[in-house]
Parts: sequence; structure tokens; C-alpha cells
Amino acid sequence: MDSIRPVELDPGQSPSFGELLRRHRIAAGLTQEALADIARDRGEHARAEGLYRESLALLGQATDALSVAACLEGLAVAAWESGELERAAELHGVAAALRAAADTPLPPPDRARYEPVIAAIRAALGDHRFDAARARGQALSLEQAVARAREDTPHARPWGERRQTRRPREGGHTKG
Repeated sequence: MDSIRPVELDPGQSPSFGELLRRHRIAAGLTQEALADIARDRGEHARAEGLYRESLALLGQATDALSVAACLEGLAVAAWESGELERAAELHGVAAALRAAADTPLPPPDRARYEPVIAAIRAALGDHRFDAARARGQALSLEQAVARAREDTPHARPWGERRQTRRPREGGHTKG
């Protein structure tokens, strides 16, 4: 599993087109992941899920396992928020396996937000169902995990797609 590393170049040497493309995909994927985190924090769960999935499309091609793990953790939260508990546990399993393989635990600020969600998923599913779903996730390869996480769910919405419901504006009028 590759991760982002600074490239030392000889004077006059430039990276290959393939390396530049890989770096671009990682940068674009990390941007999408940051936008997904913002959408999630604002309570825009469907938009966050769509952004995490777009980020996975970019990061999965670049095979940046730790960034993929962060997206999968975001998708696990989105799945939990939409009531897809087994999917949430499975996504958690994949993310945990990727982090374990890289020997990189979840950073403390993220852990403080993520662990209560995982505890709630475990409590709702029960230990046996949670552990089985998590094990299914842990058994997936990076490529399988990305493909599975990007599968359509009823709650995902691509970036830019408008809400189907109208929210009332001040004064009782609806926004059109």
C-alpha cells in the first residue's frame, strides 16, 4: 500500500506523467474528503456521503491507503446516520484493517468523534452481528473495499445535485 512520499529529484529531472497524475488524484481526493467532512459537520449527510464516494474514486486509483481509510470512516458514519448499520460496521472493518496494516491509528481528534459512533453501531447490532460485519470488511482488499464503498446506496447524492425537498425561507415562502 503506497502512501504519499516526497520525491527527491536530480537537478533537471522531472516526474513522469504517471507520477504527476497520481499526485493530482491524491490532491483532488483529499480536497473532496475535506469537503465531505465539512458537509458531515453541517448535518448534510447525503451530500457528505456523495463527496466521500467521489473522494474514494480518486484516492482508490492513487492507492493512498490511509486517505482511503479516512474516507471509509466517513462513509461508516454516513451509513450509521442513514440506518445502514451492517454496512457501517463493514466499512469500519475495512478502515480499521487499512490503518492496522499501515500501523497508523486514528488520530485522537478523529477518534473522539468516531469511537462513540462505532460504540452505538455495536450496541444497535449486538456483538455477534457487529463482529461478523466488521470481519467481512476486514477481509476485503483495498480495491474491493473501494468498489464496495462506492456501491449505490439510497442515501448517496453526487456533489452538486440539488435537494429534492424545499426548505422554507423566512416569512413562510419556499426557496425555488
